[in-house]
Amino acid sequence: MDQVRGVAGGGLRRGFRRFTLFFTSPTAAHILAVETEEAEKPGSSGKPGFCTVRLWDVTAARQTGQWEFAKGDVAAAFSPDGLRLLLTGPKKNVDRSNPDMALHLIDVAQGRLIAVLAPAHTPTDYRRMAFSGDGRRVACRIGQTRLVVWDTGTGGSVLEIKLEEQRQALSIALSPDGSLLATGGGYPDNSLRLWDTATGKLTATARGHQNNVSWVDFSPDGSRIATGSQDQSVRLWQVPTLASAAPPLRGHTGALAAVLFSPDGRQLLSASSIDKSLRLWDAATGELTTRFLGHEDRPTEIAFSRDSQYVLSNGESNRHRLWHAGQLDTSVLHGHTSYVYDVAVSRDGRWVASAAWDATVRLWDLATGAPLGPPLAHPARNPEEAIIGGVAFSPDGKLLASVPRNGTVCVWDLPSGKLRHAFKAPTGGDVGPHLTFNPQGTLLAQGGNDGVVHLWDPLSGESKGELAASTVPITDVAFSPERPTEDVMQKPLSRVLAVADERVVQLWDMSARNSLATLAGHTDLIERVVFSHDGRLIASCSHDSTVRLWDAKTFQQIGTPLSHGSKVFGVAFTPDDSRLATACADNTIRLWDLATFQEVAELRGHTAYVHAVVFTPDGTRLISGSGDATVRIWDSLSVRERAAKR
Repeated sequence: MDQVRGVAGGGLRRGFRRFTLFFTSPTAAHILAVETEEAEKPGSSGKPGFCTVRLWDVTAARQTGQWEFAKGDVAAAFSPDGLRLLLTGPKKNVDRSNPDMALHLIDVAQGRLIAVLAPAHTPTDYRRMAFSGDGRRVACRIGQTRLVVWDTGTGGSVLEIKLEEQRQALSIALSPDGSLLATGGGYPDNSLRLWDTATGKLTATARGHQNNVSWVDFSPDGSRIATGSQDQSVRLWQVPTLASAAPPLRGHTGALAAVLFSPDGRQLLSASSIDKSLRLWDAATGELTTRFLGHEDRPTEIAFSRDSQYVLSNGESNRHRLWHAGQLDTSVLHGHTSYVYDVAVSRDGRWVASAAWDATVRLWDLATGAPLGPPLAHPARNPEEAIIGGVAFSPDGKLLASVPRNGTVCVWDLPSGKLRHAFKAPTGGDVGPHLTFNPQGTLLAQGGNDGVVHLWDPLSGESKGELAASTVPITDVAFSPERPTEDVMQKPLSRVLAVADERVVQLWDMSARNSLATLAGHTDLIERVVFSHDGRLIASCSHDSTVRLWDAKTFQQIGTPLSHGSKVFGVAFTPDDSRLATACADNTIRLWDLATFQEVAELRGHTAYVHAVVFTPDGTRLISGSGDATVRIWDSLSVRERAAKR
């Protein structure tokens, strides 16, 4: 990430010593660091009660400027071109009840003072400081009732506006060309105002928020304004009329700390300091596309990379997080005419298979998203038989197995797509929706509504027996991976079969054909069961709106269930087993960090329930199938993970 657009700053809180990174210019060439100390400490070079601000040239790895302030509200803002820095803070040796808050305009390249724009004013913060998009003008609220605009070339004042009320400018923003100034008002006014910077006249006023308008931002083309409020909503407004451009964007459960348009103007980022989340919205439609979770404290600063692909955020504890804004779907595969019920990916990562209720299985080229030949059609005498509930690749990628609701398992040769075998359980019992190959590819298991697991030789179609695993319908089956270890069940892992039914998961020793353990805890139908890639964990998802994790050695549940607000239809581990993806009935996909058991992202895009998810073998993509009849391919890597793979 070599370019950044962001909002940054923040007062330093008493009692803490920390560095705060103020997001830098579009060249990302400079960093502003602020250090503060509550008291003198052994070995410390700082001075008690003061903070030191240092400007660093990243490319040259040298400090270019340094300023000292009394400990308190230090704030800063870089111009969009990175050539200017606006810096303010209380001078040393002053009474904090009446601080001297000089406002400095600084040449970033040389670290020198260009001008003192306001020799003394009351405390401010970065929400009340703003550059125009071209960097030629800067605005700041001085005290409670003055707005001043300066020319950054000369440091001279070009406009001063006297506000009628103290709380009319809790937040401010300049339009890209500097011709308009937007201000967000405080409670009970809660208004958005637009001012002409040439004349100082108020040109438009809009109301809609129910609490403080804590943040305002112009779109890069200047045609819209976004506002964030303590009423937990984001609003979009048309310029210059301030007519509403979209319904309120809701979802945050706490006051908004910042809102920011992406440099390309297509996305809008919002951050809440209360619910500790970031949300990404489609700036044209107002649709929520992604939710970023993971901050353990309040996010205080946010930024976009100049190419709009990445998001950078900082929390109060100074822990910075880098997110991939391209965690939206990279492609949508159309072709099915009904619900997509299951998806699978070949072990070499080249092909994706999808099974739907339109009596077909489709093969796709993962790299291009193009279909591979015509759909694999299954004969169906009625709509019920048309439901293709499960699909699986053989480990060597030469076979594909699928099963419709009528119980006829079809095995297809790849890449020709020719039907090799079609066989049905000799008991005549209806099969469940899912099936699986063992790691060696020598067995194909399918679960039946008669509670029996049927085993087949996929090459010959010969029956290899059955397991009377349950007295109720079986919903899923899964073989453990072929990674023998001494401490996991003290058996070669590929000999263990997990069988899910309406409430429990049973583990079977496939050598002795006997039950090893029963995993109980779900209170409603279990949809899927999967092993982690190292075989140490088992995950099960259910209509009880939870995912449960189990230790494959001790058979004990690990931690508390991962709670969802809707039924969970699918679950998948990343190849490194560090994260878990879940497919939900509320049309979302959720990503979970297995080190913390915390939700870290929510992916939106499907317009109906998501029934299946699977990661590609290299972990770079997540495939999903939905009731909206589409297959979607999502970018699943963070920028740090992507860089590590290069």
